[in-house]
Amino acid sequence: MNKVLQRKIGHLTILAEYEDKSLMCKCDCGNIVTRRRTLLYNGTASSSCGCLKGKAIAQGISRK
Repeated sequence: MNKVLQRKIGHLTILAEYEDKSLMCKCDCGNIVTRRRTLLYNGTASSSCGCLKGKAIAQGISRK
């Protein structure tokens, strides 16, 4: 089994790794998303599917 499978980064759990170095991930909310491996590991990509952004907006929280 590949070491990255089932690894959790933020709210994303890695389900599969593709040859083009992208990862299929499942968010804690249930959505399935694809992220580039390098962007996810270095923190450039979101650590959720985007569901947290909606929650932050609803609560009036911004990342300024």
